[in-house]
Amino acid sequence: MHPIHDADALLLLALTLASKRRPANVEEIAIALGTLQPRLPAEPKLLDAFARLSNHGLVIASLDGYALSDTAQGLLKGVKAKGEIAERLQSLKDRLAGNQLTATHPASKPDAAALSAAIAAWRATLPPPTKAEKVAEQREARFNETNAKRIAEGKPPLPPKRPGPKRPFAARKTAGKPPRKQER
Repeated sequence: MHPIHDADALLLLALTLASKRRPANVEEIAIALGTLQPRLPAEPKLLDAFARLSNHGLVIASLDGYALSDTAQGLLKGVKAKGEIAERLQSLKDRLAGNQLTATHPASKPDAAALSAAIAAWRATLPPPTKAEKVAEQREARFNETNAKRIAEGKPPLPPKRPGPKRPFAARKTAGKPPRKQER
């Protein structure tokens, strides 16, 4: 199964959540995807992931919805149930890359309109973004736009901003303040 995409691993983890006792419909899968990672992959990437995983026999489509095959459940047994989602996704991608799966099953994927309606319904349930989140998103968009222009001009991209306070050192915190008097 080459190449392994992030959407493939994310979809497998979402199906693990959504189809515990019965096959999951598209709405339940969209909710599980949003629970794992609020920034969902694009809908065409998710549809391609459905097609790839079902083609390799990891996702089974039925009239009730989608479920994991026994092979997929075997792959997911060693993946941590708790922890950072990035670590879990990387672990699952490594497991998928290590197995030689052949494309012998028919590819099946949900209707594109049903998937986009399910994602839109999930997004409608989210609270509106705060002012800080909007500003952070605008800054990130400007940063990405600037880097794209720099790359187009042949210049190296700017390094990402360092997280944390603007004055990380203790000496800088006291800069400009008079020294405190010590009591005896």
